[in-house]
This record gives sequence, structure tokens and C-alpha cells, in this order.
Amino acid sequence: MLARLFLDVDLSRWGEWVPVAVGVLFAVVVVVVGVLLVGRRRAVVHSRSLADRHRSAEAPEDEEHDPFDYGSPEDKRTAPRRQGKPVSVLIAVEGTAEPRRGTVLDRSTGGLRLAVGSPLDVGLVLNLRVAHAADMIPWVQAEVKNCRRTRDGWEVGCRFLQTPPASVMWLFG
Repeated sequence: MLARLFLDVDLSRWGEWVPVAVGVLFAVVVVVVGVLLVGRRRAVVHSRSLADRHRSAEAPEDEEHDPFDYGSPEDKRTAPRRQGKPVSVLIAVEGTAEPRRGTVLDRSTGGLRLAVGSPLDVGLVLNLRVAHAADMIPWVQAEVKNCRRTRDGWEVGCRFLQTPPASVMWLFG
């Protein structure tokens, strides 16, 4: 019966069916891609929640909870942090003659976490540049979002006022 249906098709009018067939094919492709993306998104969200549970399980009970090390449920970061080799930076603060030195501990497209020798006030705008960069490399402005004491000095979380070009970002590691 199915074979008879295909044999009775009038192929002389195939031009009328091409737009319909293309539309149906496009709709099927859109649905399949949508299902794959939603499934992938669910897997990513699930793996992140497992990672969060794992991080909170391994956080030491006797120490103060450190969102730099273990993440934070209140974290509103839009770009993930990347660790890497420590990179020496110059930190120029308006009103000071000489830039001070710091070290990039981790980075994202949104900002940097720096190790510095003395505290910096929250809200202060810093001019940053990699210490070994050529003079033609522009300084990058970042705002101090937090500052906390560590065993070795101070850690400062900074947010870029404007995301630097990729060529400059690569210099920060």
C-alpha cells in the first residue's frame, strides 16, 4: 500500500513541492539542533552544580570560607577565572610618583586577582600594565572591588572598567 502511494505521485508538478520540502527540512534541523543545545546546557548546569557540591565538600571546616579558592553560591561572575603562571604587573595609582609592583594570580575577561604588598582601597581605580611590556602597550584601568589580607601580603580583586583588547589580555597570562 505504501509503495502504491509513492508510485501514484505526479512528478510533473515537483516544483510546487520543493519549497514545502525545504521548509519541513529546515524545521526538522532547527528542532534537532535545539534539542541538542538544550541537552548540552542541562549537562553543563548539572556538572557545575556537582562541582559546586564537590568544592563545598572539600572546603576546610576550620578555616574561613574563601570564595577565591572554593567558589561562592553568590558569585555573579559572567566570565570564568583562569589560573596560570603568575605575571608581574605595574600598578599605578593616581597621585603616586612610582608604580608599585604586583602579581596576577588569576584572570578573566572581567578582571584580575592580584597579589600586592600593601592594601588598596575598595573603589580605587588602578592603571595596570604587565611589567615586561613595551612602552607602547597601553595601561588598562581596573577598579578595586575587594582587598583582603593573606599570609604573604594582600590579595586584590579588580574589575576592568573596559575589557582590554585580546592582544593586551594575553600579556596578563
